[in-house]
Amino acid sequence: GGIIAAHLRDEADAFEEAVEEFLYVMRQSGAKCVLSHHKAAYPQNHGKVKKTLAMVEKANAEGYDVHVDVYPYPASCTNLSARFIPALLSKS
Repeated sequence: GGIIAAHLRDEADAFEEAVEEFLYVMRQSGAKCVLSHHKAAYPQNHGKVKKTLAMVEKANAEGYDVHVDVYPYPASCTNLSARFIPALLSKS
């Protein structure tokens, strides 16, 4: 009856393997799962999401409860420094 929300260990060259690992943990635990920020980093990996989304769909068809979320913008991340940059620039 638990929930697992996790980021993958790799979003680049080992992206597919990381999704397989995530789904393995989900199947073994029986928990409902959310794969956070589903994306493939770097242009050479972008097409991999077609395969990994099919893997998620297959798991759901098997009766598991797994979901993904994505960034609603084209950036890869935003860190805390983004909050302070405008203030630092105004002091120049």
